[in-house]
Amino acid sequence: MLRRWAFLCTCLSLCSTEASAETPSFDCTKASTIDEQLICADPHLAALDAQLADAVRVVGVPLTRQRQWVSERNRTCRLSRNMDLATLDRTVATNCLYRAYELRLDEVRAIPVNGGDAPKYFPYLPRLTQDGAPDVCRAMEAAQQESFKSSSPKVSAIDRSWPGLGMKWVISPATVSERDGGNLLVPYSVDLDADGKREILALRGQTHSWRGDVFSLLRFPSEAAFKGFEAQMDKASPKKGESVLSEDWQIPGVLAVNGQYYVLDEGAVWEDTPPATLYRIPATGKPEAVCTVERRPDETTDWENRAGMSTLFADLASLVGGSGACGTLNAPTRLAIEAGRMRTQALLRPWATDRSYNSRRDVDAWLAKWASEGLRNWDLHHRFLAHEPPALHSLSEWYGKAFGMTEPAQEARRVLDQMISGHFSFPGSRAPSPSPLATALLKGAPASEVTPLLKTAALGQPEFFGAEVSEEAPLVLAIRHPHLVRLLLDAGAPVNAVNSFGKTPLMYAAQADNAEVVRLLLAAGATVNARTRRALSCTVQVTRGDRTALHYAAENAGLEVMRLLVKAGAETGARDADNDGNPSQTPLDYLARNTKLSADNRQRAAKLLRSVP
Repeated sequence: MLRRWAFLCTCLSLCSTEASAETPSFDCTKASTIDEQLICADPHLAALDAQLADAVRVVGVPLTRQRQWVSERNRTCRLSRNMDLATLDRTVATNCLYRAYELRLDEVRAIPVNGGDAPKYFPYLPRLTQDGAPDVCRAMEAAQQESFKSSSPKVSAIDRSWPGLGMKWVISPATVSERDGGNLLVPYSVDLDADGKREILALRGQTHSWRGDVFSLLRFPSEAAFKGFEAQMDKASPKKGESVLSEDWQIPGVLAVNGQYYVLDEGAVWEDTPPATLYRIPATGKPEAVCTVERRPDETTDWENRAGMSTLFADLASLVGGSGACGTLNAPTRLAIEAGRMRTQALLRPWATDRSYNSRRDVDAWLAKWASEGLRNWDLHHRFLAHEPPALHSLSEWYGKAFGMTEPAQEARRVLDQMISGHFSFPGSRAPSPSPLATALLKGAPASEVTPLLKTAALGQPEFFGAEVSEEAPLVLAIRHPHLVRLLLDAGAPVNAVNSFGKTPLMYAAQADNAEVVRLLLAAGATVNARTRRALSCTVQVTRGDRTALHYAAENAGLEVMRLLVKAGAETGARDADNDGNPSQTPLDYLARNTKLSADNRQRAAKLLRSVP
């Protein structure tokens, strides 16, 4: 358990330049003791402190016992009230606090939930679906259920006693908790078939790039065979030994019961893997599955399809991908997996949801900044804000009905904030403030509010960094608001400003189906037949080029906008360029994708687009 948590911390530090500032369980402005100052100074320690506070609250640990632990922690780490932070070896003290928190988290999370947020009943518990060894399998099911009811974010039977069995863990996570898991080969002498001859089981750990340490369980027919493998381990492939369990993120558990040996495969993250399976290990041949515990239902409820929740999940997916393949809001694969895991926990085990490193305050600040960078960002962000309240109501309703929680709204708010925060990875610095001008233009502020901001604004092309564009030109940000477009044109904003792939304000206005703005831009001299270009970069993926304003209008606008463009000289036969740069589709082809038009207006538009100016 400790190694898995350490791995998670490592991943989080890799996914962001520096962990976002986190808030511990106490007010850092009032931190007076040496331990409190160390915790407030380190974002990972602050996150661990907040997680421990959540776990203590959920399982109902008495306050006196938690205070006792704090005293024990400080004695172990040799921290006293009269110490001076300036003369302290902060690295040693911080590492000691890390370990103390990790141990305490594992200890508290193993306690069955019985606090104020404990469910009165469970809509689902892990269940036995394969029972090839009744005594062992039923004990395994009971251990899984006990773990399910705890506040641990992982459901594991490895660290628990199995009721009614005379059992012994030959290999468990504790085996490598103090060792280098990436350079590990630990043998165990066993008699797998009770013939008096000893075989060797060996746990092998290897470092696997960003995934951290992964483990294999190897079997050898004799000690001599193992020694031969050990001597050539750096050169030998795993096939030199007989692999019993394929490589996995999590340490496999080997269990001995009444002279039989079993390997427990629980997978890496319980929500995202097949059921927990117990295999009997023979002396030769493949392991045989004897017990299976289903740890998530095939069909639970229609919860994820309820109005609000599924919509919010779609919003989050759009936001995370909204800044491109390597933008600020992008979630690496590991982060996406963690976010998916938190969703499932919110459904089945809300009391065990992890606290992410991002605070909701940081998420909101970054989203506000990101939203001010362009029209699409603004739309995605405000759609997300509109969909959050019904999602919160849906989650609160589920907690009240399915779990009988006494404060379902409060718990729903806590869990939803964690789910949302878990989708994002931010740089360590605080989010910069949104551009006042960009925000005012996007929201359609009164001219009296925008005019003072224009005095120091750069109204020309947006700033380019290589192939990237930092934000759209001010005229584009105002494209839905005619009074602001008029104000910007009067102030000297260039009517033909382009973004990183050549899209002009006229194209934006045509796409937005804003006839009044199209008239203003045409009157100001907008180039009606300007063309876009292909752009393939980190944040911009535009594979088709040579689109005109009429292409955008044909796909997205009403008849009036198309008429305005054709009257101004738009080429009705203009062809865009396909992925290979070859001439391809005309505005008439784009019209087939337009969902705004009535049948009559679609016929009129088709006739218009077939005309030759």
